[in-house]
Amino acid sequence: MKQPAYFLFFLLFLISCSSKKAIVLNPNDDGLIEIVFLHVNDVYEIAPLPGDDKGGLARVATLKKQLLAKNKNTLTILPGDFVSPSVIGTLKDENGNRIKGAHMVDVMNEAGIDIVTFGNHEFDLGEEDLQKRLDESEFQWVSSNVLHQKKKKLKPFYKNKNEKRAKKEKIPETIIQTFTDEDGTSVTVGFFGVTLDVKQQSYLAYEDPIQRSKAMVKELDSKVDLIFPITHLEIDEDLKLAKAVPRFPLIMGGHDHNNMRFLIGSTVVAKADANAKTAFVHTIKYDTKEKTYTVYSELVTLDNSFALDPAVDKRVKYWTEIAEKDMKKQGFSANEVVTILDDPLDGTESTVRSQQCPLGAMVVESIAYACDNKVDAVVVNSGSIRIDDMLSGNMTQYDIIRILPYSGKIIEVEMTGVLLKKLLESSEQNKGEGAYLQLSGIEVDEKSLTFKIGGELLKTDRNYLIAMNDFLLAGYDFKFFTKDNEGIIKVNEPDKDDRLKNDLRKAMIEYLKNKK
Repeated sequence: MKQPAYFLFFLLFLISCSSKKAIVLNPNDDGLIEIVFLHVNDVYEIAPLPGDDKGGLARVATLKKQLLAKNKNTLTILPGDFVSPSVIGTLKDENGNRIKGAHMVDVMNEAGIDIVTFGNHEFDLGEEDLQKRLDESEFQWVSSNVLHQKKKKLKPFYKNKNEKRAKKEKIPETIIQTFTDEDGTSVTVGFFGVTLDVKQQSYLAYEDPIQRSKAMVKELDSKVDLIFPITHLEIDEDLKLAKAVPRFPLIMGGHDHNNMRFLIGSTVVAKADANAKTAFVHTIKYDTKEKTYTVYSELVTLDNSFALDPAVDKRVKYWTEIAEKDMKKQGFSANEVVTILDDPLDGTESTVRSQQCPLGAMVVESIAYACDNKVDAVVVNSGSIRIDDMLSGNMTQYDIIRILPYSGKIIEVEMTGVLLKKLLESSEQNKGEGAYLQLSGIEVDEKSLTFKIGGELLKTDRNYLIAMNDFLLAGYDFKFFTKDNEGIIKVNEPDKDDRLKNDLRKAMIEYLKNKK
């Protein structure tokens, strides 16, 4: 009687040892499976932009549904930068509250975004507002190198419980998901997310993205078949990651705003165009028997050939109506074309914050125009230029608001040459940061660190009249540069009925309309 029982136990043991060979349990399994990632990045606008009618989260939703109809194993991935900056985020809702990214999270929820990681612009928000956006989000976050610093303790960020969540949820370092196709083939994949360190907020702490990526691989390696980093890094860092850890089929990236695709060894590194003007559709075919994969990446232009998903478009219109009411209240006509650009205009942070550039010139020349060109020079902190995007074709009033969402007043400041020299030297030391100054009427010799105003070397024994945005004199970018500095002789505030000087955006609109 004991022998059959022992034999049955031994047979079950043999079957369990063989269970990893799917062909034994499912003779229909061909060992091949395809998964699809719809990849968009750096999305600051919920609707197509008026200049070229590309993008819009309603079109992303349409494309996702088309892909799901062909393959249920489809995920939408957004590698950071969406909560900020955006025009609507700077405006007020019907209750008079700043929107601060609530519109983005709401529309992304409706669009069915699946996985995101932090971009540097998520941390434009203060701790309290960012927490609200996390709590409102229905999509998954993953973050492997950004920590929440609170009361001198480092912890993962989290979502609070709400009517849809029974408990508080921490933002995980990794996500593991198993996909199965119609014939029973399965593949288990792991995701992790890393972000570049460019936003120094008191509630933040960063760890090295490459080292954390290596740690995440060790964490995931025995648990999954494939690993996919979701990164918000500069492209050089993405390529460095692909070389340092040569085992990823695909790195889905953000931060850079132009589409690109590189092959490093067997790793594809890809980024789409910002604002969902394009999307990458990555199809990964995995052979479970040979443990091999292929990656096919198709760049799709999200233009008017894609219908607007009705449910998403309804939420877009809700927020757009709120925005239009607030802009109209401020005296703007969002869709009016101000000028037509002959060449693309680079407004990315990497350009604006590191060199004198055409967009910066437009802003400072607009200030000079509002001052009737009766100043010695103009300076403006490049951090006030927030568009972080490329512009082409028709430039509308909405684009101007995107460039200068926080606007501010134009002031004329009489100051000593000593103080002006210190300000300009400090600007050169802040190249790459928001405190780097865009200039008009000032020539800089970077090698000798000397400056010319009106064609003559800056003189420390005379005073200069310099126009600027009022934010600059508040001491945020340069702590020494305030009204209380002894080098400030006089500050000329605009008359309250001076329409242009009281709103830099209106000065820029007027300047571009009249420029010949």
